[in-house]
Amino acid sequence: MLLRLPYLALSSVFTLMRLLPMSDTDKDTGGPKDLPTIRNLRETYPDRPYSWSACLHSGAETVLGGFVHDGCVDMSSGEQGGRIVGGAAEQASDGVCTLSVEAPDSGRPGEFASIGEAVTAGLARARAVRVVIGPGTYREAVTLRGQVELVSAGDGPVELVWTSGTALQVFGSVRVTGITIAGPAIKNMSTVELSEGTLVLDHVELRREADQASGGLESDDGEILNLAWAKSRTSMALQFCRVDGARVAYSAGATGVIERCVFTRATDAQIFVVDGANVQVRDTTVTAPSKNGVWISNATAILERCTFEDCGWNAVRGALQSEVTVSDSTFRGGRYPAVASTDRSNVTVVGCTITGDAVVTKQGGQLTLRRSTVNRPAMSGAYVTTMGMVTIEDCSISQAGSTGITIEPTGTVVATNTRVEGAKTGVEVNGGRGTLTGLTITDVVEAGVNIAQGGQVEVVGGTVQRCATGINAENDDSHVLVRGMTILDAQVAAVAVDSGARLTVEESTVERSVVGLAASGSGKLTVRGCTVTETARSGVLMSGEARLDARRLAVRSSGGAGLQAKDTVRVEVLDSEFVDGTAEGVRIDAGCTGRLVRCRIAGNADEPVLRGRQVRIEDPVEGTPEQRRLPAGAGAEDVPPFVADRVRSAPVTMPDNMEELDGLAELNQLIGLEPVKEQVRTQINLVRNAKQREAVGLPVPPISRHLVFSGPVGTGKTTVARLYGRLLAALGALATGEVIEVGRSDLVGQYLGATALKTRAVVESALGGVLFIDEAYTLSRTFGTNSDLGLEAIDELVRLMENHRDDLVVIVTGYTREMTEFLDINPGLRSRFSRTIEFPAYDADELAQIIQLQAKNHHYRWSDDALAKITQRFHRAQDADTLGNARDARTLFEQTIERQAARLANHPGPTPDQLTELTVTDLPEPF
Repeated sequence: MLLRLPYLALSSVFTLMRLLPMSDTDKDTGGPKDLPTIRNLRETYPDRPYSWSACLHSGAETVLGGFVHDGCVDMSSGEQGGRIVGGAAEQASDGVCTLSVEAPDSGRPGEFASIGEAVTAGLARARAVRVVIGPGTYREAVTLRGQVELVSAGDGPVELVWTSGTALQVFGSVRVTGITIAGPAIKNMSTVELSEGTLVLDHVELRREADQASGGLESDDGEILNLAWAKSRTSMALQFCRVDGARVAYSAGATGVIERCVFTRATDAQIFVVDGANVQVRDTTVTAPSKNGVWISNATAILERCTFEDCGWNAVRGALQSEVTVSDSTFRGGRYPAVASTDRSNVTVVGCTITGDAVVTKQGGQLTLRRSTVNRPAMSGAYVTTMGMVTIEDCSISQAGSTGITIEPTGTVVATNTRVEGAKTGVEVNGGRGTLTGLTITDVVEAGVNIAQGGQVEVVGGTVQRCATGINAENDDSHVLVRGMTILDAQVAAVAVDSGARLTVEESTVERSVVGLAASGSGKLTVRGCTVTETARSGVLMSGEARLDARRLAVRSSGGAGLQAKDTVRVEVLDSEFVDGTAEGVRIDAGCTGRLVRCRIAGNADEPVLRGRQVRIEDPVEGTPEQRRLPAGAGAEDVPPFVADRVRSAPVTMPDNMEELDGLAELNQLIGLEPVKEQVRTQINLVRNAKQREAVGLPVPPISRHLVFSGPVGTGKTTVARLYGRLLAALGALATGEVIEVGRSDLVGQYLGATALKTRAVVESALGGVLFIDEAYTLSRTFGTNSDLGLEAIDELVRLMENHRDDLVVIVTGYTREMTEFLDINPGLRSRFSRTIEFPAYDADELAQIIQLQAKNHHYRWSDDALAKITQRFHRAQDADTLGNARDARTLFEQTIERQAARLANHPGPTPDQLTELTVTDLPEPF
């Protein structure tokens, strides 16, 4: 971006600042030296006589004059000791009069005791005046007209203090060197006010008067005080200055340069550039303003090699069609994005290092971030919304607290050759638009690129590695094009599309992901010229009402089916291959439709499986084995996705006698629980009947296999759940029947979004079996931090139960009242859990039987008197309404065998009877 600076407006300022040379130390450190005053001008500027050849600007006219007289400046080491002194009040040959001022309380003789008197006297004798000011405090308001220089004598601090208004007002061409200027916080006034002409502040300290420091700069009606204010069409330069406690302002077409200065602790913006002003800021530090560091509104600014620390708001903010360039600068701390562009402003950030949130655009603002590094943003490295646009080129964004790049509705991002590493999501697109070229996204928790709410994104080239999902698109009207990309090591799926979104993948490569390409819900997946290799599970997984349109797709060495289609998916696959997998090359369920044309299916561990006849294989390429068609409801071949150790066998043959089912005999042998056993048998009968109807082609009635187990703890819920899973597997209703036991901590993440991902992973690990959620009611409770994350887990669970209704059984457990409340928390829960089985507490005799069985199973036996005492104890507890449960019985058994081991520890060679018998002596005390 080129800054359009009016040459004449800044010519005098640039010339004045060039005439003040930098020492080598200043060049090296890039910061103010010897603040607040100049201690020794001769040492500071050894390469020149202390002359001030002024280039003073008034309109378009430039006046050159020398502020030096042989009798007035003595830089020798003689009597004056390096002090700048004034000679007689005479006019120099060049028309400049040099005068001296000494503070009234200094005890030194001087021509004048006030700065104002000296200036007035000098201008009466010459066209320009130079006032050399001795050390001390001057409590006066000074108004300067014409050509004036105020300079510290150099042998002590000089302070100009005025507590009733403006301390220094300028109507001319003025330079101030080595002086501290202080004023109060009074509304509508400035400590230094440039009303006309040109002002150079060199090694000047601007500060609030000390007794006003605690009161701030903002008045009751919100008006702000400026320490220095350049008004309409003036030019003001600051070099090697310190500005503490308030802001420097440029307004109404003013121009200026700020170089090698330090700004601290303003209660508003530190530098305020508005209404057509034009300012350059170089090698300057801005620290701890309450609001913005630099505010540019309807103005122009260039910021080079600056440092911004701990800004209350944006460090740099462009508003109202401003033009701003920030280069080679450093941003640290701060609660808001470092640089903001709003209201159709144009901001460019080049070669900067930003720690924290980097850039934000909104309300039509445009911002370019180029060759910059963003570290540890609390939320997002770049955030764009409400018609804003961000262009990101050759940047790095690392360790973002939430997202590397965020695009909200109506926002646009164009990102090129940028790296995002370590975030929750690499690029989040919520209804906005993005073009992402050559991005590298690694090590993010969820999606490398996530598109939702109608987002429109094109991803070209680049790499996504070690993310949960590489590219994820969801929600209606979201459109994504992925071209020429490499996606590696995705922990869930390399590419996923859901809920009506449309995603096209062209000429891309997927390697070593759990699932290669996935579509669910009503998502549409289009694939052209892609390769998917070495997936842990399915190469392509389609479910729900999703649509697949694939051309020139190669799936190789997949851990699951090369192509797996479920539910009512439609597939259209041409000129593709599914080869060398460890399962079927293709497995398509009965409800799916479509065709595979000119496809090669070869070298897989299992033959292709096409259930039903609604998907056709046409013109198979040589090497495709004869496909095997199975009737709907074949059972064991209907192996669910995401199950690593799948059990493959011939279709299950159900026994004619129900009592022969695996697990049913063990269920019947359980002690007590008669109502529970009856309801489980009823549920098993319904499932068996449904499988029988399916086998003969009759419609299957809707059956919910999910269950609620309610009742007190220690009543056999886990045991019954395991038997229920075995029974369903024996009927062919589940692939394995394995029970996965989880609790709240297994489902709930640390923040929104992570919970859904964690829940999804747990559900996928249980597919083909039973997901057993203990104390499920804790998910519905709202307490402490992240109290709504349990509700997010419930929402995700309800959705996944529907999506995997044929592959999963969910059992939720908990106390009776709490489980009733749990089912009311989400409307979908009651419809999915239509059967609640109440587990009654055991009575005394049942607990006695349980403890006998525990001993028998571990090859122990109770002596008659020990068993009698145990039974008596249980009955006493029952009468007192303090009877425990099966866990208490197990605890009693474990304590008893510990005491038996202690009793036999010193016994020489105990017999088998002694090792197995548990006696009254072994019972824990008191008993």
